[in-house]
Amino acid sequence: EGTPPVKLSYSLMISPPSVSPPLLHDFRSYQ
Repeated sequence: EGTPPVKLSYSLMISPPSVSPPLLHDFRSYQ
């Protein structure tokens, strides 16, 4: 599923620390 980088960045900002690492990995993979 192609999620816009902006939405991923927003998700990183509002996500708990425990969820941030996997989201960051997805963000790097998307780029």
